[in-house]
Amino acid sequence: MNNPAFQNVLPAQRAQPEALAPAVVPSVEQADADAFALPATHEAILMVYMHTLGELASRLTMDSLATPTLMPRYASRTPTKELRYQAELAAISEGWAERDPKEVIDALILELPDEAPLSPASQEVPPNEPSRLEQYFMSMLPDLSGVSVDYNRTGSLSPKESINCLRDKVRTKLFLQGIAEAVSQLDTATQDTIEVCDAGTGAIPVMAIYAALCSDKVRCTALELNPQSAILARRVVARFGLQDRITVIEADATKYTPSKPFDLLVSETMHSGLTEEPIVQILSNLQPHVKQIGLTLPSSIDIQAALVPFKEYEEPQHRIKILKADHAYLAPDWQHVLCYVPGRQLDKIAFTLDGTDLPDGKYVVAVTNRVHIGSKILEPSQSLITMPQYVMDFGGFLRKIEFAAGANHASEVNVEYRPGGSLNGAAQYK
Repeated sequence: MNNPAFQNVLPAQRAQPEALAPAVVPSVEQADADAFALPATHEAILMVYMHTLGELASRLTMDSLATPTLMPRYASRTPTKELRYQAELAAISEGWAERDPKEVIDALILELPDEAPLSPASQEVPPNEPSRLEQYFMSMLPDLSGVSVDYNRTGSLSPKESINCLRDKVRTKLFLQGIAEAVSQLDTATQDTIEVCDAGTGAIPVMAIYAALCSDKVRCTALELNPQSAILARRVVARFGLQDRITVIEADATKYTPSKPFDLLVSETMHSGLTEEPIVQILSNLQPHVKQIGLTLPSSIDIQAALVPFKEYEEPQHRIKILKADHAYLAPDWQHVLCYVPGRQLDKIAFTLDGTDLPDGKYVVAVTNRVHIGSKILEPSQSLITMPQYVMDFGGFLRKIEFAAGANHASEVNVEYRPGGSLNGAAQYK
């Protein structure tokens, strides 16, 4: 506290700076290392806010504003930390802690959009603001001491990346509705325990928690490959008081062997076109452990492909924002090329696109999904897992294919790639 302006105010606080500062505002280093940390109780949160506001009001003189070292901790606050503060304020304002979690989540699911909003390409795409459902789960995040939210393990998302998936609003809505539908069906069909597996549960095990809240009969095994996400998931489960009904296991879902069969298997570990992520390998391993009358979500995945004029790709009419990035929105004439059913052997994805009748010009190959989640369907471009992917060459550059009259130009394109693999070099034409 070397700022002269501050030395003229708050004398009582200056008398005991060591006792007050650590209890109210952490150091910059601590704030950066513990970007998610919040006080444990609402009372503590309110006391922090009241004291912080009073401290700020007393410090905001012209001299103090001119001093760059006065408020570094506020200037360095990360967007994620800011989101947690907003989430805690929303929780206090809405009284979420005093309400039934299932009723809260049900109401917040209905607030989620049915479609991702489109924006004209000539205009700036509005930011994808956090939903109140995201705020609710963010408000349930415990102290992250000892957890590295940026830790990446090959084959998994970091804890921060998995938390960000809540911003994928249409996908979240349809999967949660699909879980409610499936658990209700199983609840009616049996008096026994409903065994659920959530494969790839993430740092906030939203699907596992909601399944458990949908029926007291549910017992859930939540599999997570990233050890840091698994630690955090256990803490979140405990915040909901569900630790006796949800077991978080750090395991590779492509190799895990369960001790008992499942009534419901859930996994959203996929990317568009069944590329990049191992959902086929996960379901191939776990589907044999689903009871004969059991259910799996997704129930099926339609892979679609199209030849898109390069000009439309380069100059789209509309754009769409799913998480934080903008995407070109294209609605070509999608062709159905394959239907994947969980557990079905699928070593490669191969199909041919005919360009014989296309107008002359350059085209790119686009691949996407339609994901069936019980009675719900997640359509192309409505989620990151259905956002069209484009075939690249082996160097990672967009592959442009020219169709025109004459023997020296392509007439059809053959596409082949491995499930969970890359689209680089996937197209050959003749």
